[in-house]
Amino acid sequence: MTRTLTWSLTTLIFIATAAVSQSGPSLQETDAWIDHTYNDERRGLFQQWNRDGKLYVEYIEDLAVNRCTMTRTVHEVAHTKGAEEIWMESNVVTFALGSIDPTTVNVVPFSNWVGSSCLNPVEVKVNQLDCSTQAEVRFKTRNSDRVIQTKMHIVFPKLTGQSHDSYSNSPDSQSAISMYDTAYARRFAKAFRHAVELCGGKPSAF
Repeated sequence: MTRTLTWSLTTLIFIATAAVSQSGPSLQETDAWIDHTYNDERRGLFQQWNRDGKLYVEYIEDLAVNRCTMTRTVHEVAHTKGAEEIWMESNVVTFALGSIDPTTVNVVPFSNWVGSSCLNPVEVKVNQLDCSTQAEVRFKTRNSDRVIQTKMHIVFPKLTGQSHDSYSNSPDSQSAISMYDTAYARRFAKAFRHAVELCGGKPSAF
């Protein structure tokens, strides 16, 4: 009788724990929300301007979510300074959502001004920065494992032959997703963190 009771209590605790960990929207719903709000509404547009009002750099990001695998693709659209010397054709980052430490997911706001920082309250006040328009959702892998794969294609317009462009493929332990609208970034971070947890993402050991 005692063994049966113990087994029953253990089973109930396991079921209750599983129910709590899987509460909220399903992975399918979460992936669909990310795809619709980020890709369909073109939230991945990121721009920075010089103090004289001229566009400095502009790029667009797209996200492809296949259940527990996410691929982030960045294409540079415009680069008024240095575009003749170097041009980022594409930057593709692929990672398993389950490899991310959910406690590291955070929102970092940005101003449209080049070289400005929204993390410095004094600078925000003195320069009257608008930190509500752009942001990055940053994250790291569990235990800093270098399992985020980054493939980059760089073009050097003035060079020819084998020197005209270069390709690189490197592993990393952290990354970020850019977007406009800081308020949306906070909602995105919540959905992203939820997807990570549904895919088995856990905090680092230390």
